[in-house]
Amino acid sequence: VADNGVGIDKATQKRLFKKFERGENTVEISGHGIGLHYVYQLMKMIGGYVKVESNVGEGTCITLGFPDN
Repeated sequence: VADNGVGIDKATQKRLFKKFERGENTVEISGHGIGLHYVYQLMKMIGGYVKVESNVGEGTCITLGFPDN
């Protein structure tokens, strides 16, 4: 999943999958900071992974890796 949004700085990327975590640059963007936490937990339960690639001002790409079972 990719967007052309505000992007996520490196420091925030390290905390991104914690519950209720929101970037400092998302004040005017609605949300609660739980979506990626739940995605991460579900992917972990099935043996998959979540990868984040993002640059501030350029957007974000979230990649989900599913197990080969």
